[in-house]
Amino acid sequence: MSATSDSTHIGPGAGPPQAGPRPSGRRAPISQQTIVFVIFVLMFIGFAVFLRGYLTASNLLGLLQNVAILGILGLAMALIVIGRGIDISMVAVLAVPAGLILQMVQDGHS
Repeated sequence: MSATSDSTHIGPGAGPPQAGPRPSGRRAPISQQTIVFVIFVLMFIGFAVFLRGYLTASNLLGLLQNVAILGILGLAMALIVIGRGIDISMVAVLAVPAGLILQMVQDGHS
């Protein structure tokens, strides 16, 4: 039996292909989460540089309070979608009453 006809012969170049460097023109795809995070960081830095009082504790607390309802709604929607009870109208059901109450308070109703 010769080395060329033996199917169990292991020589140079045999085995699985090795992972080498990517070709220079191909990059790893950037995820949507990475893009959104980079935009957030750039906006935060820009506001901190150009707006006086942006980095104060009272302003940052106000920002957190304003987006808290969106975070709660997002968690609720995630639970509904994960539980396969997909009901997108829940956002409207929870957001409309809050908007109506805010409008009534602004108009002077107590």
